[in-house]
Amino acid sequence: MLDALGELLPFAVAVAVSPLPIMAVAVLLMSPRARSTTPPFLLGWMAAIATALIGVAAVSRMNSGNEGAGHVAAVVKLLLGGGLVFLAWKEWRARPRRGEPALAPRWLQKIEQMGPLAACAAGFGIFLVNPKNLTVGIASGVLLGTMDLSVASAVPVIGTYVLIAASTVLVPVAAYFAMQDRIRPWLAEVRDWLTQNNAVVMAVVLLLVGAVMVGKGLSGFAAL
Repeated sequence: MLDALGELLPFAVAVAVSPLPIMAVAVLLMSPRARSTTPPFLLGWMAAIATALIGVAAVSRMNSGNEGAGHVAAVVKLLLGGGLVFLAWKEWRARPRRGEPALAPRWLQKIEQMGPLAACAAGFGIFLVNPKNLTVGIASGVLLGTMDLSVASAVPVIGTYVLIAASTVLVPVAAYFAMQDRIRPWLAEVRDWLTQNNAVVMAVVLLLVGAVMVGKGLSGFAAL
C-alpha cells in the first residue's frame, strides 16, 4: 500500500498545486457568502478528483487481464506523459512576460456571486473541464489501475490521494472557519500571486509529472 501511495504522490501534488481551484476558493472565501459556498465547492472539487481517479482505474483494471494489456498500458503511459509535457510547453509559452500583468480568468469575477449548488458544480467542473487537471487525473487512474491492490488496500490509497490532492483547497477553508479575520489578507495575496504566476507554476508541475509518466511507460516496455 505504501508503495502505491509513493507512486501516486507526485500526481496528487500536481493536482494540489493547480492554481485555478486555489484562486477560486480564495475568491469565495473573501465573498459575503463564504460560509455557505466554500464547503460545497470543496465537496465538488474532492468528488471530481475521486471520480476521475476511480473511474479511470476501474476501466484500466478491467482491461489489465487482456492479451497485450502490458503493451497497451505502457503506450498509454507514454502518451499521457507526452501530453503532459506538451501542456507544460504550452503553459510556459503562455506565461506573462516580465512587467506584463496577468489577467485573471473571467469566470473568477462571477464565482463569488454563486449559491451553494452552483459553487459545488463549479468545484466539480473546474477539474473536469481543465485539460491539465483532467490529464493528471487520467494518468493517476491508469497508474492505480495497473497496481495489484485489493479493495481493502485501494480504499485508503484513494482516500489519501484525494486528501492530498484537495489539501490546498481544504486547508484554506478549514483555516477560514477557524480564524476568519486573520486569513483574509493572506487570501488576497495568494490570489494575486497565483494570478500572475499561474502559467509558470503549472508548466513546472506538468513537466515533472509528465517526465515521471514517460519514465513509467518506458519501464513498462522494459519489463515486457
